Amino acid sequence: MSDKAIGLASQSPRRRELLRQIGLEPVLLAASVDETPLPGEHPGAFVVRLAEAKARAGSAAPEAAGLPVLGADTAVVMDGRILGKPRDRADAMAMLLQLAARE
Repeated sequence: MSDKAIGLASQSPRRRELLRQIGLEPVLLAASVDETPLPGEHPGAFVVRLAEAKARAGSAAPEAAGLPVLGADTAVVMDGRILGKPRDRADAMAMLLQLAARE
């Protein structure tokens, strides 16, 4: 394996592209993690917990042998509340409307 290879425990096409832009060769790793926030969990702690869990899960994949592994996660937060992944198209549209014209 190339010395520029890195295990990526994320399904994000954008993260893959960013790694390629800096000269790394991402090896996609399966990292199935429950992404449910814990009761009262702060958004920052939530994304750190998920990124670490994805990195651990990805490190366990056979393809990760000998590779550094990057785990990453992103959350959309509004008024201190984690919005999570939309359930369907209608839920996605409702989220976008809530976020419209906000910083």
